[in-house]
Formats: sequence, structure tokens, C-alpha cells
Amino acid sequence: MKKIILSIAFLVGACVITNVQALNVKSTDKSALPVQDTVTKDTTSFVSVMLAASDDGYKEVKLDSLNADVQTAIKKYTPTHMVKNVYYNSAKQLTKVVFVSNADKKEKIVIFNKEGKEETGKA
Repeated sequence: MKKIILSIAFLVGACVITNVQALNVKSTDKSALPVQDTVTKDTTSFVSVMLAASDDGYKEVKLDSLNADVQTAIKKYTPTHMVKNVYYNSAKQLTKVVFVSNADKKEKIVIFNKEGKEETGKA
């Protein structure tokens, strides 16, 4: 009986510690910072490693280096989204843009062809 009570107490303690840590993370106010500053260095490194590991042919580029049609298409999103990253695949002539919503800070990935039209189902 003592072992059962001790096991239950241990599990409850582990749950409490996990919840306290989760609350501490949520309680830090980062709403005043720009989106790029709210992402920790570890998360950014992880995302970079994941993108490099996928090796899907996309290379990071600057927005200014894209053609005018694609830039115009990207600017249509800017009232409600912020551009986080821009990637270009020269073999497929596709541009992958990672947007962050101004409202809920969720990421959205949109693929544009060379005419600035959205492509669905391509990566």
C-alpha cells in the first residue's frame, strides 16, 4: 500500500512541476516584441536544421531579389501577415514564403510560381 501511495505522490508531483514550468513559459509577456525576437535561438536553430535537412531545393533569398509579380503577390499578404522567410527553388521556379499572422502569430507557408500565382499541393 505504501508503494502505491508513494507512486501516486510521485506522479502528481511530476505533473505539478510540468504545469508550473508551462505556466512560467506562458506568463512571460512577449507581445511588445517583434515576431522575430519572440522566437528563441534554440527554436530558430532547430527550424534552420529542419529546413536544411529537408533539402527540397529551396534556398533562402531576399525579397528584393524576386521578380515584380511575386513581390506584388507577397505584398497582398502584408496587411494581415508579416514575412518571416523567403525561399526560392530555381529548378522548379517556385517561391516559398513563410508568413506570420499579425493576429494570432501562427505561421503560414505559401508557394508562388514565377507569375506570382499561388500554387497548391506543391512543395
